[in-house]
Amino acid sequence: MTTPRAINAALMLLVASGGAVFLAVGVAVAQPNPSSDTAIPADGPDYGVNETRFPLLWSDDLDQQNRSSDEFEDTISSAPEFSTRLAGSTDVPFEKPIDDVERWNSGDLQDFDPGGEKTSVHPERAHLEDGLYIRDAYTSIVAVQPSTVLHSGNTSTRYITPDGEVLAIADYRVRVPDDDTSGSVRHHWSIAETAVDTVVLQTESWTLDADHGHLSTLEYRRLSGAQNLTVEATVTARLRHEIRTCTDYNSTIGSCEGSWETEIDYPTEQVTATDSRHAVVSQIDDRGGKRVTFENDPTHTGVVIHPGTRWAAIDVGGDARLRGNWRFYSAGV
Repeated sequence: MTTPRAINAALMLLVASGGAVFLAVGVAVAQPNPSSDTAIPADGPDYGVNETRFPLLWSDDLDQQNRSSDEFEDTISSAPEFSTRLAGSTDVPFEKPIDDVERWNSGDLQDFDPGGEKTSVHPERAHLEDGLYIRDAYTSIVAVQPSTVLHSGNTSTRYITPDGEVLAIADYRVRVPDDDTSGSVRHHWSIAETAVDTVVLQTESWTLDADHGHLSTLEYRRLSGAQNLTVEATVTARLRHEIRTCTDYNSTIGSCEGSWETEIDYPTEQVTATDSRHAVVSQIDDRGGKRVTFENDPTHTGVVIHPGTRWAAIDVGGDARLRGNWRFYSAGV
């Protein structure tokens, strides 16, 4: 039989960097353009992301520096063309997380094409699990959304909201034993059925959601504090093993001179694979604020707050808004 081989799935993740309060940006999956020196995928814009916003999402592309202002004033005929040229010369920050990253996540996830029973299509860094028959089984978290990765000094922290979703993929292949078609006892193997039976999202304390199949969107609610989000996928394979035994076998001429008796059994195997992301739930502690007055102008009042988390902006009602120093980027990694 032909030896199955595993094929690596080329996945490009789009992550947002910056600080967040309740809103953050997620992770997106895209196919990179192998003929390009940039991180911008060749299959966009798509999934409802418009032509103007799309080039601004890929901040780790190869920038062309020292462009003159004439290149932006004299030869640009449309907003998408301006965005493409701007994104090609610098990384563009956003004041707040944008919905386009999550829109790209959910759309591009549906393009994942599993490899079938003889091939496991997996990301390069996936942790592969093997059983006797099931090989190269894995699950990979490709997005936690909404979320953002904050880079500060030499540390990086993923912040998530209390409510959100985890997007995951899973795949495997099945090693079918070789047939033995000689002698008085003969064996024939085939696949009866296989499946990704369960895909479960859990923390160290709770099971949050469950699904099945190669693509999963798993929801979580009312999380707080630091969490390890773990996706656990269980793969099941059921094989058909036919054993034929000759009641009177002539080994000299290699022929059955009696009758063949047939016995069939169904060996079954399960393999479990996991993937995890550590995250911190970003929540404002509204008990940390107090009203203050100004000595040089008693008619004005202010507020001092200690939100208890990194933040980019806080809406306090009406037209009042507090702005922090953090900004957001989305980038392919």
